[in-house]
Amino acid sequence: MTTQEQHAVALETARQIGGKAFFMMGTKKKVSDGTALGFNVCGAAQRINWIWIRLNDSDTYTVEFWCNPVSARAMMNGKKHRLVESREGIYNDALHEVIERVTGLRLAL
Repeated sequence: MTTQEQHAVALETARQIGGKAFFMMGTKKKVSDGTALGFNVCGAAQRINWIWIRLNDSDTYTVEFWCNPVSARAMMNGKKHRLVESREGIYNDALHEVIERVTGLRLAL
């Protein structure tokens, strides 16, 4: 997959989630590592503060919920990135439901 195709996949994933949902989650940063779309969230359960969504070959998504240390002090004290939960085989129409269930955040009014 070329870099342009990877970028297009990340943009399409973000479009499927929707701008209003990002607003409701307090997202300020969206990034792509070439294989997945990652974004920060605020106020989620279990101290989740990053979500990574990866498109699989089966045209479903793997959604990973991460707790990352938020300060340099926490990192110096040995706090590590921690995978809180991972869900596989998620279709695009179920992304909102999965994110809402795991984070406890509402993505629509």
